[in-house]
Amino acid sequence: RDNRTVAEYRLACVAYRMGDSTGAFKQTDEYLRKHPADRRGGNLLLFKMNVLAKRGAEAEAELESTREKIGRHAKRYGAATDIAADNILTDFYLRQGGNDKAKDRYRHIVMNFAEVTREYIEDHRPIPPALERGHDKAATQLASIAIKDKDYAEATRWLNIVRYDQNMKRRARLML
Repeated sequence: RDNRTVAEYRLACVAYRMGDSTGAFKQTDEYLRKHPADRRGGNLLLFKMNVLAKRGAEAEAELESTREKIGRHAKRYGAATDIAADNILTDFYLRQGGNDKAKDRYRHIVMNFAEVTREYIEDHRPIPPALERGHDKAATQLASIAIKDKDYAEATRWLNIVRYDQNMKRRARLML
């Protein structure tokens, strides 16, 4: 049974990689229906979000719905998947001019980072550098938005928590 589950997951992944979004979405829906408790479903939903984000404004509702699905099952999919979904959505919002929505998501990334790291530590796994960069990127973006709003105290607060990625740390110091 597990080999079949892995094969179904891989088929959906291949559909995404081949650019067959219709087939990939169908495979993802079928996978989630058959294997609702499987952690890999979160990865498929992230792939789906990436495809939807490239479609632009007309895909916003479906993108947000997919993000919410990941959020409802964050324990199952893991905090890393939850933060990755936030990153996809915030990048989408910024491209579409939705700064307020992006700010809310960036705050979510930064504020939930402690929970994410706790999960990795409890599982005796190293914290992926991409997660640390995601945290620092979110804090830097929040600072940039605060600077545009001329809220320098808020910007300083966000810049002072940039601490993992060396390039982001240098950028934060320059912004201070």
